[in-house]
Amino acid sequence: MADALNVKANIAAAIASGNLEQDVPVTSEKDTLGNALRDMIEGLGHLIRQVNEAALQVASPAAQVSEASHSLSEGTTEQAVHPLSRPPTP
Repeated sequence: MADALNVKANIAAAIASGNLEQDVPVTSEKDTLGNALRDMIEGLGHLIRQVNEAALQVASPAAQVSEASHSLSEGTTEQAVHPLSRPPTP
């Protein structure tokens, strides 16, 4: 029993450090800790996938805004370097 708890404690420590690639031994349906660790790994994996998807959805519009800003900056610089010719004032 103590060995099984030590194994699960090590698995929990690995999960806490970010390693979700754990094979959790579950001794029975009543193994509350083993089942909870498996559920935690599954839930964290799902959460990480959702965060990655959200980051990708934000990255594309952010790149478009950056590109538009760069284009606007280039246009402003060009206008400052070559101002519109004005007729001389009488």
